[in-house]
Amino acid sequence: MAEIRPFRGEMYDPDRITSFEHVIAPPYDVISGQELKHLKWRSPHNIVHLLLASPYPTDTEGNNRYTRAAEQLKFWRWTGILRREEQPAFYLYEQQFTVHELTGTTCHTRRALIARVRLEPFDAGVIFPHEKTLAAPKEDRLQLLRACHTNLSSVLALYSDPEAVVEELFQKILEQPPIIDAHLPEEHVERLWRLSDPGMIEQIQSLFQPMPLVIADGHHRYETALFYRDEHLQRYPDCDACRYVLMALVRMESPGLVVLPIHRLLSGLSESALKEGWHQLAQFAEIELCASPMQMMDALHHTPMTAFGVYYPPHGYALLKLRENGDVVSHLEPTHSGIYSHLDVTRLHASILKSCFSLDTSVVAQQHHIHYTEETQEAIQRVDSGQAQLAFFLKPTRVDQVRDVAMAGETMPQKSTFFFPKLMTGLVLNPLD
Repeated sequence: MAEIRPFRGEMYDPDRITSFEHVIAPPYDVISGQELKHLKWRSPHNIVHLLLASPYPTDTEGNNRYTRAAEQLKFWRWTGILRREEQPAFYLYEQQFTVHELTGTTCHTRRALIARVRLEPFDAGVIFPHEKTLAAPKEDRLQLLRACHTNLSSVLALYSDPEAVVEELFQKILEQPPIIDAHLPEEHVERLWRLSDPGMIEQIQSLFQPMPLVIADGHHRYETALFYRDEHLQRYPDCDACRYVLMALVRMESPGLVVLPIHRLLSGLSESALKEGWHQLAQFAEIELCASPMQMMDALHHTPMTAFGVYYPPHGYALLKLRENGDVVSHLEPTHSGIYSHLDVTRLHASILKSCFSLDTSVVAQQHHIHYTEETQEAIQRVDSGQAQLAFFLKPTRVDQVRDVAMAGETMPQKSTFFFPKLMTGLVLNPLD
């Protein structure tokens, strides 16, 4: 099913940069304005100079942030800042990281195989999305792809391998020194190995051939790559590279695969709407007041039933245990499956946001009155500062739920999952030529 290929990756020449720590960056869509300034200041060769080139008021169709990114990329290639690998290879990518939560700190290791993966329409039953996308980010990334003809960032996708057969093949590679060993703040380490043995490449390709893939992160990039392929083939029907996209493939059964919840913040509601919404909660949930955010989050994670934390200053912290007779299905489209209707995020949106606070699907999609964060402490601070009026806290969506919803041909509500950490950009690029 999934066709993966080695490729001649494009990488920074270690002799021409200060360090890999100075040139790699998070994906474009999680970089704040302040962080962008810092990354650009840190190195003139940081990948953000391509990902997020600065717009100017005088920009035109022929001279804009995308064309400037393309010129910068061309210059880096010409001066040797970036160099193309001589032989096709897969790349083994390892991230060591810590997760800090109110309930404690944990350490993890996540490994991925970076490869070219053949693009398939979603209805082909080979590659499955799990979340909806927005039009604006796709148009932005499409213009950058048109200008640079290069995958600057990877799509994160999941494959099922309960016996860890693929990861067993990685052990010999891990015994060798990595070609990149970047140590970032907060005990975060990024490592990369080259996997170029023809026999191992063939074995890995054979193992992946029957596997469907589920996109975990990078839906916008994948859909952009599909559009670019179709557009490019109209002009260059013999192009092969444009039929593939750069992917980091992670085993969905891996203990290092961490999914964080994305909490909901409400704002801009009238005081009467807030009070009425809180009153209506009693129809759908049992409300247990908590003495502190720690107690709330601990109770949330140890409650087997569908439950949510909530912080509403007039009542403090509370645990909401959704009643089993909470009417969720009647608020959903009849085409939705039982798998979808039992997701925590679905039940929050249908039973609470829609029924209690009159926030329907269109309001949520346009982010009117609702904002998101995966940081528990940030959610609390934004309520305390008055930026938000009320916060709902969720449990993480399980990986098996992501798989089951995707394989059922459905997509979750936006902001249902946060696969942590994000893949770093700049370790290896995929030129589409």
